Amino acid sequence: MKAIVSAILFVMLFATTGCNKDFLETPPTTSAELGQFATSLSSCEQLLNGSYRTMLDGFYWGLSFIYADLIADDVKPIPGSPLFLAQYNWKQVASDAGGDANQNNYWNAYYKTIRSVALVMENVDRFSNEDPVKANNIKGQALALRAWMHFELVNRFAQPYKFTTDASHPGIPYIVTSNYSEKLSRESVKTVYENIIRDLRESLLLLPANTSAKNYISTNAVKALLARAYLYKGDYSSAKNLAVAVIQAIPFMTTGYPQNLFTDKETEAIFQLAPPTTNIYNNFSGTYFRGVFPYFLPTQDIVSVLQESPTDVRNNWLYQQSGTWKVSKYPKGIVPGIFDPYGAHYQTLIRSSEMYLTAAECYAELNRTDSAIFYLDQIRMRADTAALPTTATGTALTELVLKERRKELAFEGQRIFDLLRRGKDVVRTDAPSAAAKVLPYKSPRSIAPLPGLEVTVNGLDQNDSY
Repeated sequence: MKAIVSAILFVMLFATTGCNKDFLETPPTTSAELGQFATSLSSCEQLLNGSYRTMLDGFYWGLSFIYADLIADDVKPIPGSPLFLAQYNWKQVASDAGGDANQNNYWNAYYKTIRSVALVMENVDRFSNEDPVKANNIKGQALALRAWMHFELVNRFAQPYKFTTDASHPGIPYIVTSNYSEKLSRESVKTVYENIIRDLRESLLLLPANTSAKNYISTNAVKALLARAYLYKGDYSSAKNLAVAVIQAIPFMTTGYPQNLFTDKETEAIFQLAPPTTNIYNNFSGTYFRGVFPYFLPTQDIVSVLQESPTDVRNNWLYQQSGTWKVSKYPKGIVPGIFDPYGAHYQTLIRSSEMYLTAAECYAELNRTDSAIFYLDQIRMRADTAALPTTATGTALTELVLKERRKELAFEGQRIFDLLRRGKDVVRTDAPSAAAKVLPYKSPRSIAPLPGLEVTVNGLDQNDSY
């Protein structure tokens, strides 16, 4: 049974990659066959480009852009909609099928990307003499993509780093080979983070210095993701150093904020995806909120936060229609050729504004109040010119940073991870039932179940309560 599943997944792996015609028409099913397609440095580059495509599929599938906000307290389903209620009500289901009741599609799409970049890394060194600089660039991007995919997976399918004092609780398999027949096991969250950081650090040694690229992995994207990983881990000194380095290379937008966010004119974008023009529909965030068939509304909790100051330009990220608040953060019709104009925008995955807030949080935790206030007020006063300078200290300052982070990064898919890493409950004031109002910190329902096949075929331990 395991061999059958592996073969099926291998075909899935390359169904959407951007390689040559023969590669697509005759999908390989063994590692030996895969190696036949890696015949030059150029073909390795094609495989890498295909990995970016499978990464896009990962964000495309499985409600990935909305998930972290939906299971937290910023997003809710439109009343009467039967879709995605399992996630919202913390009732995901461990099964073999994907769909609305779990994150199986997401798991499969990201491990597909991981296997894809593993194939690149297994072959690129053979052709490095053709162009050593280009070979290092390919390998560096592959390492960073591998780390990024594992980071996304460990946050959704495992409890946060500080769930146990030594982070010894179950994480995810950290895969470094293209061989689907290998025996999988769940490594500890501590080990997963060590592997993520190792891969990202190594990629920095290989990638060329580049401060302008935003459609593929660059040095600044790696540093920004490292800053996020260290922040989630609670290593505030390392996170602060990397965030400041990124800020120096890519400062936040002043001109064009916020209207140029999620467009090709977004100068603070560190890494962003373009919508797939080959699909009739795409599942970028604007589609979910205002598309032909919208699914989600902002909660009253986030409405209250964003509407707190009448002079804050981020008020315009919400609008009322027939008495109902809706999300308008994502621009319409930015990319031509998309069926749903509300999904025709760029999906920025990481931007420099986040780095300012990371620096502010880290400095606050390190008791460096002046520096924390400096980075916090950069974000506050850009959005609200009437805002007064921050005077808070200690815990109150940290809470202000977290509140500003919630405002600035609203609807960008980070809310549940921020709550969990800070040890906070999910509390919803406008949930439709008592069972959906509070999710205590450390609840096993704050993370997704592993796909059923991973448990029944590969023997992985399922998450608690599933």
